[in-house]
Amino acid sequence: MNYIKHLTAFFEKIATDEHITPFHISLYMALFQLWNAQRFENPISIARAELMKLSKIGSTHTYYKCLNELHLLAYIIYMPSKSNLTASSISLCIFDTSPAHAVHQGSGKNDTSRAQAVHPYNKHNINIINNKTYRGQNSKNEIQNLNLDKMKTKKSNRKKAGIGAEKNMLRPTLNKAIAFFMSEGSPEIEAKKFFNHFESNGWKVGGKSPMKNWQAAARNWILNSKNFIPPKDFPKHFPIPKPPKPNPNNKNYSEPL
Repeated sequence: MNYIKHLTAFFEKIATDEHITPFHISLYMALFQLWNAQRFENPISIARAELMKLSKIGSTHTYYKCLNELHLLAYIIYMPSKSNLTASSISLCIFDTSPAHAVHQGSGKNDTSRAQAVHPYNKHNINIINNKTYRGQNSKNEIQNLNLDKMKTKKSNRKKAGIGAEKNMLRPTLNKAIAFFMSEGSPEIEAKKFFNHFESNGWKVGGKSPMKNWQAAARNWILNSKNFIPPKDFPKHFPIPKPPKPNPNNKNYSEPL
């Protein structure tokens, strides 16, 4: 395999792929370096710590996310290990479809004795990994569209799950709220405050999370309302202003001179 032609084809491929980020490129180049060290043989064993160090990816979440997305976008075939004692494997999809030959990096010489023979991908070249079928390079657009649809479906399912959480709770009517508050020994006015407050914000706790149990929220409301009961000596109305002090000289200054 001519690694220069392979890299040229790779960069031509990512130039038109809007889903590829710098993290994907960095991880792929780290995988390519390991692939080169093993004479371009598929599959190769990988170690997470080594790849993260080589690709300069510091987050484990980002590492696995990019690894799975490169698999979904048909750049690699990721075969995760089912045991902690064995390493995961990866096969890099071959983009160089020239006649079978290999140039070892650094030597500048053809090395056909050690390199794996290259066979162009076509519709009949099918690899079955983990009971899943991955077509060849000629149908890569079908793979990308199918897998990207799956990614969009997962996101829409998460949104629907959030909407479903709101619909799962049966919202109370004002009469039910009043009856519940009175059964807990709380006045009707507190029930109306509770109902109007959460009815206005869509029955969300803190204005963000959908409420799951309105009875529990009502009990918290009652407990908090008891903490704000004013003391008995608290004035119910504004204090009445005191009358002016009488004139000590008993003079009426309102009379004209």
